[in-house]
Parts: sequence; structure tokens; C-alpha cells
Amino acid sequence: MSAGLLETVSEFRLDKVRRIQCSNWAQYPLTRKQIEYAAADAYAALVVYHSLWLKWLQVQQQRE
Repeated sequence: MSAGLLETVSEFRLDKVRRIQCSNWAQYPLTRKQIEYAAADAYAALVVYHSLWLKWLQVQQQRE
């Protein structure tokens, strides 16, 4: 998820910590920081999707 895209479409900010981003995601178990990072990234994707969907709906309503 692009942190810039998230900030463009919402008021949220996602810190992309390079140390966690580039850590070993194949290891088991994942660290608490990796799990928190993955959860925040997934939530950010949902926020972007929802925001873009609402904008699309607005455009469709204006066309009617």
C-alpha cells in the first residue's frame, strides 16, 4: 500500500518503517511488529478502497 495514496484519499497516515518492511517475512512466527505492520497495511488498503468507491458513487450520481 502506498502511504502517499492513503494520505491523498483520507486523513490517515501510515508509517512505512523500512526496518520492518524489509524484515524476514518468511520466518515463523512473525514478530509482533510485523503483525501490527501487516494489519495496518491491510486496514489502509480498505480505507483507500472505501474512499475511492465513495468517490465513484458520487460521479455515478452526478451522471444521472
